[in-house]
Amino acid sequence: MEDLSTVLKGAGLIFSGFFASKIFGYIYSIIIARTLAPSEVGILAIAAGVLGYVIMFANLGVPMGVLRYVPFYKSKGQDEKVKGTLLGGIGVSIISSVVFAVLLFFLSDSIGIGFFNEPVVSNVLKVFALAVPFAALSSLLIIAMQAFKQIKYRVLTRNVTESIVKISSFLVLFFVGFRVMAAALALLFSYLVSMLLALFFVEKKVYSFVRTKVKADYDLKTLMNFSWPLFASTFFALMLTTIDFFMLGYFLDTATVGIYSMSETLSRLILLVSQCLVILFVPIMTSYFAIGKKEEMRVFFRTVTRWIFLFSLPVLIFLILFSAPLLEAFYGAQYVPGFISLSILSMGFFLAGVVEVKRDMLKVIGKPRYNLINTVASAIVNIALNWTLIPLFGLAGAALSTAASYLLWYVLGLVEVYRLTGMQPYSRRYLHPIIAGAILTVPLYFLRFFGPSVNSFPLPINIVLLALFSGVFFFAYLFLVVVLGGLSKEDLLVLQKIETKTGIKINFLRNFIKRFS
Repeated sequence: MEDLSTVLKGAGLIFSGFFASKIFGYIYSIIIARTLAPSEVGILAIAAGVLGYVIMFANLGVPMGVLRYVPFYKSKGQDEKVKGTLLGGIGVSIISSVVFAVLLFFLSDSIGIGFFNEPVVSNVLKVFALAVPFAALSSLLIIAMQAFKQIKYRVLTRNVTESIVKISSFLVLFFVGFRVMAAALALLFSYLVSMLLALFFVEKKVYSFVRTKVKADYDLKTLMNFSWPLFASTFFALMLTTIDFFMLGYFLDTATVGIYSMSETLSRLILLVSQCLVILFVPIMTSYFAIGKKEEMRVFFRTVTRWIFLFSLPVLIFLILFSAPLLEAFYGAQYVPGFISLSILSMGFFLAGVVEVKRDMLKVIGKPRYNLINTVASAIVNIALNWTLIPLFGLAGAALSTAASYLLWYVLGLVEVYRLTGMQPYSRRYLHPIIAGAILTVPLYFLRFFGPSVNSFPLPINIVLLALFSGVFFFAYLFLVVVLGGLSKEDLLVLQKIETKTGIKINFLRNFIKRFS
């Protein structure tokens, strides 16, 4: 079995890169919203959604095959197959990405004008078509870094350099005089730089597939047979996250899509907690499962799920109560009409955070097909609800569709995990955060609706004030949870497990839990 300390060290680097990419992502979203009109932001959201599908088809699931077979052959000392897998994946990626780039270029008018009745969408898609080969090859090379356990190069390429190039390129092009095309070209440049840097790191620092004298042993059939099934799951997962934009653009207009996209971006703040914790969840749970420690699995599963609920609940409350001020502070007054969709989406992503644990639990116990079933069912429901609710309720209809889809996924995952393992994460300890949140919602409500408006202050003071309000609320909430007896011995056991595997001692937190549990 792969050494867990190595896995978790890599997880820590992935977390650092993930956190950096989130910061850069929100900076970029603020810049885009503050410089472009909502209709232009909507055009970019639609075009980016289309690009996501094209890149997915261009990859054909091959990066996941590379991630599977490179370490598999490497552990067996089969260097010829390692090189053959990597070169075979690169070859497939280059050929398929060029084919799909050409298709996107020639279909751009049909998509932009014929479907969305927006000529600018077709122009942006033509630029994005040029980015497809760079994006596909970059993705494969970055996955190759991960396959060789060189996480630092992955983080530096994808999470740091790519983001910086995109932001800086947009600013330069915008001040030169471009608008929507500034964002399109910035994305093209970022993928180009990402690909070149990834190519350099893989060849010079990770695995020299050009200079090495090892003769490649190709087994494309095995690689593709593994990759194709993963393609279906990726397709429906992407559909679940992008169909709202397409259907809003089809039924309404690009300005509505732009407002919705900013609401959706801000609502994803609530996923930070779950996405941080699930990095540790899989390797630790896998180690328990491999040696048959079912009771330890139950405790860890229950505790991590409760932590996600506990830490996500105050974020949910704040996003709902301050939905309009947050949209105005971050993106401007023109995005305030999205406050209802922000509130609804926050509730949907609150459920999605718990879904991630159940999804990974199904992977740990070797039942990944259930995740595919859940993704397909949720995507189909999302499409049907969007088709029905968007013409009736507009932005709110799209948000309700997404929230309902995640509710379905949540229920399916809960039932499946319980049926397959006999485990369910809930207990009376969930009452402590609920009571704490309910108590503190009252003063927060009066502060929001009867206190001074934070947006009477200029940017960035308004954002700083919102951050201070949220920080005070968050720590008051945690204090109240502790006073109500919301910590347990299980929290200490899980923390000690994390400390043991990562080698990082969090003394103050351990002592705090000991004192109040």
